Order: sequence, then structure tokens, then C-alpha cells
Amino acid sequence: MPTVTGPACPAHAGKSTLASKLDDVESIAQRVAHLERDIASFTAIDITTLYEQLFLRHFGVKTRTAGKPHAQKFLTRVKELCTKFGIDPETYIVAQMDALKPWLSEPRQVARKMRFQPSMLSGENAARRYNGYLITAYYRMRKVDARALDIQSYEGKMVSQAYADELEIVSDYVDEVYAGGKQTYEQIATSEKRTPAWFALVSTSKDLKVEVLRSGIVDVYGLKYLRKLRRLIRFKVALATCERYRAGLSARLAARDSFTWNDFASAVKRLVPPRKRGNEADLTGIPGAEWGRHG
Repeated sequence: MPTVTGPACPAHAGKSTLASKLDDVESIAQRVAHLERDIASFTAIDITTLYEQLFLRHFGVKTRTAGKPHAQKFLTRVKELCTKFGIDPETYIVAQMDALKPWLSEPRQVARKMRFQPSMLSGENAARRYNGYLITAYYRMRKVDARALDIQSYEGKMVSQAYADELEIVSDYVDEVYAGGKQTYEQIATSEKRTPAWFALVSTSKDLKVEVLRSGIVDVYGLKYLRKLRRLIRFKVALATCERYRAGLSARLAARDSFTWNDFASAVKRLVPPRKRGNEADLTGIPGAEWGRHG
């Protein structure tokens, strides 16, 4: 199993700080929203690069056909179609990939080594798939864009797995600090087997297998994109952990990119009132009671 290396913090740069005022520092919730907008803006203007990015995001492998003349014919057609009707090219391509993914995953298609092709972006069926995506995205998420159903993509599933792992680690670590325990973040992180997604997106492990998994994202999107994904996962974990202890705690904890989990846990311990003794049926003073009643 790969080892965990590097500081256990939402971003690995800068002096460790935990601000006490919200005047000049974004709250954790604001930081999450800001990072989500940043990540959504990582879209190539060039139709070929855009197709390559989306192929990796949805299927987890890089495509080698996008630059070939046959593929270029269909990608040019998509660009012209989207320009003519005012359609967002990213949303249009995502709609095709999202709709055809289940069919391409069937044993028969896998045996034939069938992959998504640029030719699948054209025709009446493509128009129906696009309209179907808009309807599904609106009714499920109440929004219509290229990332509305991102949880169904390969990258979306990786982010979800990495988030679940990091949330478990941080929740256990904050509990440990709150209770006066001595286990470190690193000890808790390595106490159980973590998913490859966590090693690739959250840890700074230099294990070869991890680097290979990570390299696809870096090659297509760049290192800056990977770093923003890492920050987003960790700030979302910080937000969820705050809510677990007390609604509104996240608004009191202001965060920069460089706060460590030790800073975070210490601040939670300082801000969350101690557990009440006495009547065990009285949950008002127990961290998590408010969250438990509402969620």
C-alpha cells in the first residue's frame, strides 16, 4: 500500500494560519463555492482539446483519435452546430457521453472493444440524447449544464470516493483531538485501506501506481487543475465536519489555503462547548446533536 507523505492540510503551500476574523478571509463555505466555480471554468476553447478533456473525465482514459482527419470532420460539425443554435459545446458533448456510457459498458460492446467515437456526436439520435440530458439534468439537479450530472462521470466518481475517504479520516481525527487522544492524522489515514482515488487526488504519495492514476488528469488538464480538485475535496470535508459538530460552526471558522488539520481540529475543540454531564437523554450539549436532528 502506498505511504502517505506531505503535510496533512487542504493545500500544501504557505505558512499555516487560522484567521479569527471573516473581514478579509473567505469562510469555508465561500471557499468551496469559489473552488467549484474555478474548476468548472477549466474548459478548453479549442473543440479538439475540449473533446479530449471530456473523454478523460467520463471514461478515465485518454483518446488517441481526436486529432485524426475522420474525427476532425465530426468535431468541426459539432462546433458549427453549436455556433448556429447557441448551444454550449461542452454540454452537448457531455450529453452524448453520458447517454452512451451504459451501452458502451455492456459485455457485448466491451468484448468488441467498442469505445465512444466522434461520429457518435452527429445525427438525429445525438439531438435526442442532448434533449434527454437537458430534461434529466433539470429534474434531478434543477440546473442544466455540463457538470449537472458529473457524479456519473469517471472523474466524478473518483472525487466522490476521495471525499468519502478524507471525510472518514478527518472526522476520526477531529474526534481524537476533541477527546484528548494522541493519534495523528497520518496514523489514522494509514490505519485502514484507502481507495486509489484518495491516493491520487488527496494524498501526495509518490507511489508509481498512484502517479500513473494521477498523470491522466495532469496531462489533459494540468497540475493546477489537480491542485484545485485537492483543495475542493478538503474544504468540502472541512465544511461537512463543521456541520457534524454544530450548525453554523463553518461560518465562525475562517480558512486560508494553508490551514492544517491540526489547526482545524484544535479550533473545533476551542469553539465547540464541552459535553454536558448528567442527564444522558439531554442532547443539547452534545456535538452533532443539532446536525443529527436535521440530517
